[in-house]
Amino acid sequence: VLYHSWQCTTCGESRTVREPFSWLTLPIPDATDDDPDDPPPSWDLVDDCFAAYLKPEVVDNVMCAGCDGPRPCERTTTIESLPTVLFVALSRFAGSCALRKKTDTVRYPLAGLVLDGASDGSYMLTGVGLHRGPFGGGHYTSYVRSLADTYWYNLNDEYASLLAEPEVDVISPHAYVLVY
Repeated sequence: VLYHSWQCTTCGESRTVREPFSWLTLPIPDATDDDPDDPPPSWDLVDDCFAAYLKPEVVDNVMCAGCDGPRPCERTTTIESLPTVLFVALSRFAGSCALRKKTDTVRYPLAGLVLDGASDGSYMLTGVGLHRGPFGGGHYTSYVRSLADTYWYNLNDEYASLLAEPEVDVISPHAYVLVY
């Protein structure tokens, strides 16, 4: 369960909305160095992406009951409890019209993902959706962990192949959906 709290920056009026969830869309932080010759940065799922998602932000044009009109409000998000199965989408498209694809690597654990609000321990990664290619095109594939034999497989159209080094292969700059 997520809680989104909104506080008007003009009058201080606040409200909180409770939202059950199983899917989170996490931002990939923007790099501070725009030198195209530098390799894309690497981010940590928990330390960077979840932290950016939970960081308070000011949002314009939110209806305020105290002011009786749209006002800037500070929004904070907290996690009270987590779902049994967690889907994480990495927001790879950036720009005002989402025309640029972020190719930054996001490091995420294959096992042992622990988040604040988890009541039953940690999550194990069971699937990764990947997109290779540019915005507006490309190809979708996936990596899945078999529950029967615990091996990782690459699923690509009608082909399935065993991943020789899942600790290396599964962490990919092409990952955009993680299933825990």
